[in-house]
Amino acid sequence: MAAPETGRHHGRSTRPGATAPIARPETRHDAQPHPIRLTHRPPTLIGWSLGGLHARELAKLPGMPVRQVITIGTPFNGSPDNTHVGWLYRLLNGQRARLAPALRQRQRTPPPVPTTSIYSRSDGVVAWQACRHPEPTTAQVQDIEVEGSHMGMGWNPRVLRIVADRLGQAAPAA
Repeated sequence: MAAPETGRHHGRSTRPGATAPIARPETRHDAQPHPIRLTHRPPTLIGWSLGGLHARELAKLPGMPVRQVITIGTPFNGSPDNTHVGWLYRLLNGQRARLAPALRQRQRTPPPVPTTSIYSRSDGVVAWQACRHPEPTTAQVQDIEVEGSHMGMGWNPRVLRIVADRLGQAAPAA
């Protein structure tokens, strides 16, 4: 018996003998507009682990309207050796991962918006030191320590309270 189709293959079926692609919602003729109302307010970018690096870098783009950045277990202040997945990279590639000094410096530099880094000394994947700003140089940058594992931070009650608190704060004056 073939595995059920999950729709995760870019619209192509993985079922043996299937010839027609599976229609994605955005390509269906009867698709309705999404009910989310656009507010024209800058968004808060929240990223967990590598997603936090993406959020920080997006917020640095010229003209990118971002209200704030919240990172969770994100190693922006270190090297690939500051994670427990560096060994996997070495195993697969035969060498250590390297970051150019300019890129490492860029990752350390906080975005020009309020930025909160949530980290844990018991993370288990990322070295907690790599999740802190070298010297928070502005009132816009805050590092907050929590207790918990890297994989558990997504539903850690303290992490969720911190994120809710940040989302509830008034946006800075333009």
